[in-house]
Amino acid sequence: MIKAVIYDMDGVIIDSEPLWREALIHCFNNVGFDFTQDKCRVTQGMRLIEVVEYWYAQQPWEGKSIQEVEQDILTKVTELISEKGIAMKGVYESLELFKSKGYKVALASSSASSLINVVLDKLNIKNEFEIIKSAEFLTLGKPNPEIFPILFSLEHFFNNEL
Repeated sequence: MIKAVIYDMDGVIIDSEPLWREALIHCFNNVGFDFTQDKCRVTQGMRLIEVVEYWYAQQPWEGKSIQEVEQDILTKVTELISEKGIAMKGVYESLELFKSKGYKVALASSSASSLINVVLDKLNIKNEFEIIKSAEFLTLGKPNPEIFPILFSLEHFFNNEL
Protein backbone atom coordinates (compact mmCIF):
# COMPACT_ATOMS: atom_id res chain seq x y z
CA MET A 1 0.00 0.00 0.00
CA ILE A 2 1.35 3.42 -0.96
CA LYS A 3 1.65 5.77 1.99
CA ALA A 4 4.12 8.37 0.73
CA VAL A 5 5.22 10.11 -2.45
CA ILE A 6 8.66 11.58 -3.02
CA TYR A 7 8.97 14.31 -5.64
CA ASP A 8 12.10 15.42 -7.43
CA MET A 9 12.26 19.12 -8.24
CA ASP A 10 14.06 19.82 -11.51
CA GLY A 11 12.06 18.40 -14.39
CA VAL A 12 9.22 17.20 -12.16
CA ILE A 13 8.02 20.29 -10.29
CA ILE A 14 9.63 22.93 -12.51
CA ASP A 15 11.17 22.85 -15.98
CA SER A 16 14.39 24.45 -14.85
CA GLU A 17 16.71 23.00 -17.50
CA PRO A 18 16.29 25.91 -19.99
CA LEU A 19 16.94 28.33 -17.13
CA TRP A 20 20.03 26.39 -16.03
CA ARG A 21 21.35 26.48 -19.60
CA GLU A 22 20.76 30.24 -19.80
CA ALA A 23 22.60 30.77 -16.50
CA LEU A 24 25.51 28.53 -17.49
CA ILE A 25 25.96 30.23 -20.86
CA HIS A 26 25.77 33.69 -19.30
CA CYS A 27 28.21 32.98 -16.46
CA PHE A 28 30.75 30.92 -18.38
CA ASN A 29 30.80 33.48 -21.18
CA ASN A 30 31.46 36.15 -18.51
CA VAL A 31 34.76 34.44 -17.66
CA GLY A 32 35.77 34.24 -21.32
CA PHE A 33 34.66 30.68 -22.02
CA ASP A 34 32.77 30.34 -25.33
CA PHE A 35 29.90 28.36 -23.84
CA THR A 36 27.02 26.98 -25.91
CA GLN A 37 23.79 24.98 -25.66
CA ASP A 38 25.70 21.89 -26.85
CA LYS A 39 28.23 22.26 -24.03
CA CYS A 40 25.36 22.53 -21.56
CA ARG A 41 24.07 19.14 -22.67
CA VAL A 42 27.43 17.47 -21.99
CA THR A 43 27.12 18.08 -18.24
CA GLN A 44 23.32 18.06 -17.94
CA GLY A 45 22.25 16.22 -14.78
CA MET A 46 25.50 16.82 -12.89
CA ARG A 47 25.58 18.78 -9.67
CA LEU A 48 26.60 22.39 -10.12
CA ILE A 49 30.05 22.04 -8.55
CA GLU A 50 30.71 19.04 -10.80
CA VAL A 51 29.73 21.07 -13.86
CA VAL A 52 31.99 23.98 -12.95
CA GLU A 53 34.94 21.70 -12.12
CA TYR A 54 34.44 19.73 -15.35
CA TRP A 55 34.51 22.81 -17.55
CA TYR A 56 37.40 24.38 -15.67
CA ALA A 57 39.41 21.20 -16.35
CA GLN A 58 38.50 21.50 -20.05
CA GLN A 59 39.34 25.19 -20.39
CA PRO A 60 40.69 26.95 -17.28
CA TRP A 61 39.69 30.58 -16.95
CA GLU A 62 41.28 33.43 -15.04
CA GLY A 63 39.91 36.10 -12.76
CA LYS A 64 37.41 34.03 -10.77
CA SER A 65 37.76 30.90 -8.69
CA ILE A 66 35.72 27.77 -9.30
CA GLN A 67 33.68 28.61 -6.19
CA GLU A 68 33.00 32.17 -7.41
CA VAL A 69 31.77 30.90 -10.79
CA GLU A 70 29.63 28.28 -9.04
CA GLN A 71 28.07 31.02 -6.88
CA ASP A 72 27.55 33.28 -9.92
CA ILE A 73 25.68 30.49 -11.71
CA LEU A 74 23.54 29.73 -8.65
CA THR A 75 22.72 33.43 -8.28
CA LYS A 76 21.83 33.72 -11.98
CA VAL A 77 19.62 30.61 -12.08
CA THR A 78 17.91 31.80 -8.89
CA GLU A 79 17.14 35.14 -10.59
CA LEU A 80 15.86 33.37 -13.71
CA ILE A 81 13.61 31.02 -11.73
CA SER A 82 12.25 33.97 -9.77
CA GLU A 83 11.49 35.79 -13.03
CA LYS A 84 10.46 33.00 -15.40
CA GLY A 85 9.88 29.79 -13.46
CA ILE A 86 6.60 27.96 -13.97
CA ALA A 87 5.25 24.71 -12.61
CA MET A 88 5.34 21.60 -14.74
CA LYS A 89 1.98 20.52 -16.08
CA GLY A 90 0.05 18.55 -13.46
CA VAL A 91 2.10 19.52 -10.41
CA TYR A 92 -0.68 21.27 -8.53
CA GLU A 93 -3.22 18.60 -9.42
CA SER A 94 -0.94 15.74 -8.37
CA LEU A 95 -0.13 17.39 -5.05
CA GLU A 96 -3.83 17.89 -4.40
CA LEU A 97 -4.59 14.28 -5.32
CA PHE A 98 -1.90 12.80 -3.08
CA LYS A 99 -2.92 15.01 -0.14
CA SER A 100 -6.59 14.08 -0.61
CA LYS A 101 -5.63 10.40 -0.37
CA GLY A 102 -3.74 11.03 2.86
CA TYR A 103 -0.29 10.32 1.44
CA LYS A 104 2.78 11.85 3.03
CA VAL A 105 4.53 14.08 0.49
CA ALA A 106 8.30 14.72 0.43
CA LEU A 107 10.75 16.45 -1.86
CA ALA A 108 14.27 15.12 -2.53
CA SER A 109 16.49 17.18 -4.82
CA SER A 110 20.16 17.50 -5.72
CA SER A 111 19.66 21.25 -6.02
CA ALA A 112 20.93 23.63 -3.37
CA SER A 113 18.57 24.27 -0.46
CA SER A 114 18.46 27.96 -1.35
CA LEU A 115 17.27 27.12 -4.87
CA ILE A 116 14.70 24.63 -3.58
CA ASN A 117 13.27 27.38 -1.38
CA VAL A 118 13.09 29.82 -4.31
CA VAL A 119 11.24 27.29 -6.47
CA LEU A 120 8.77 26.33 -3.75
CA ASP A 121 8.12 29.97 -2.86
CA LYS A 122 7.76 30.97 -6.53
CA LEU A 123 5.22 28.20 -7.13
CA ASN A 124 3.59 28.72 -3.71
CA ILE A 125 3.84 25.03 -2.79
CA LYS A 126 6.27 24.99 0.14
CA ASN A 127 3.52 23.96 2.58
CA GLU A 128 2.57 20.97 0.41
CA PHE A 129 5.66 19.02 1.52
CA GLU A 130 6.02 17.47 4.93
CA ILE A 131 9.75 17.09 4.43
CA ILE A 132 12.20 18.71 2.03
CA LYS A 133 15.76 17.41 1.59
CA SER A 134 18.64 18.61 -0.54
CA ALA A 135 21.54 16.39 -1.54
CA GLU A 136 23.85 19.40 -1.81
CA PHE A 137 26.00 18.31 1.14
CA LEU A 138 25.91 14.60 0.44
CA THR A 139 28.80 12.80 -1.18
CA LEU A 140 26.89 12.19 -4.39
CA GLY A 141 23.84 13.77 -5.98
CA LYS A 142 20.97 11.94 -7.58
CA PRO A 143 20.59 9.57 -9.30
CA ASN A 144 22.78 8.13 -6.56
CA PRO A 145 20.29 6.92 -3.94
CA GLU A 146 22.19 8.36 -0.94
CA ILE A 147 19.42 10.90 -0.23
CA PHE A 148 16.62 8.33 0.04
CA PRO A 149 17.71 6.49 3.20
CA ILE A 150 17.72 9.90 4.90
CA LEU A 151 14.04 10.25 4.06
CA PHE A 152 13.21 6.67 5.02
CA SER A 153 14.97 7.01 8.37
CA LEU A 154 12.67 9.83 9.46
CA GLU A 155 10.26 7.92 11.64
CA HIS A 156 8.04 10.94 12.24
CA PHE A 157 7.55 11.19 8.47
CA PHE A 158 6.61 7.59 7.83
CA ASN A 159 5.28 6.70 11.30
CA ASN A 160 7.04 3.31 11.16
CA GLU A 161 4.29 2.09 8.83
CA LEU A 162 6.28 1.54 5.63
